[in-house]
Amino acid sequence: MTEIEARVADLINFSSNQKPLEFAATFKELMQNRIAAAIENKKIEVAQAMFNPVEVEDESDEDEVEIDNEDTEETEDQEDGEIA
Repeated sequence: MTEIEARVADLINFSSNQKPLEFAATFKELMQNRIAAAIENKKIEVAQAMFNPVEVEDESDEDEVEIDNEDTEETEDQEDGEIA
């Protein structure tokens, strides 16, 4: 039986034996340990993401559309008063 399972078993026993103070203390301790572990794991995750960023492939390069320069040149000529 792991420590967490033992603590949960204690919670059940305290609840069924109507010992609210012991239940509250055990529950608080159990939650503090779990929250501390979760925070530590999140710190590690954030540090790894911050200092070892994952390279994301930019998909926009593959989907680029070429611009037809002929249309642009004709428009510039028309603006100057020259019609092609």
